[in-house]
Amino acid sequence: MLMYVPVATPVKVGQPLRLSVGSVNRPEFASLSKGPVPGSVVRVDRHCLLEE
Repeated sequence: MLMYVPVATPVKVGQPLRLSVGSVNRPEFASLSKGPVPGSVVRVDRHCLLEE
């Protein structure tokens, strides 16, 4: 699942995250609303912030 983190949040590749997702209307994501889900950062792309 692709998720975006606010740009001011200091993250690095491999950093663990705990995702809290509220109720989701899609059955394939129903288990995500039961509690925090462990995840990790796999890519940090701030290139678009540096372009002018």
